[in-house]
Amino acid sequence: MKYIRFYQEFSDEKTKKVPTGNVIAVETDLRGFPNYFNYGGGKVNAPCVSAIFEEPNSECIGDDVSKQYLQENTKRISEAKARKIHPNLFKYLDSID
Repeated sequence: MKYIRFYQEFSDEKTKKVPTGNVIAVETDLRGFPNYFNYGGGKVNAPCVSAIFEEPNSECIGDDVSKQYLQENTKRISEAKARKIHPNLFKYLDSID
């Protein structure tokens, strides 16, 4: 998918070895970098699609995510891997195209 990066979520931010079973799809700019914007109090967030609940393959919703959360709780993954981990994410993304 164009202009989207995929990040696998983990429940343990130090080791990133316990996956939640969900993926965050982050909107990117034309160069492929997350499309961060200033949001309330100078925090830097990016538009995304993320899981509603903390159960594997959860339903999804449009949201925004902080740069700090991505750095501490996720790892970037390929679209192919994201499709295997979180099929409901792609159902949502296909529904908004």
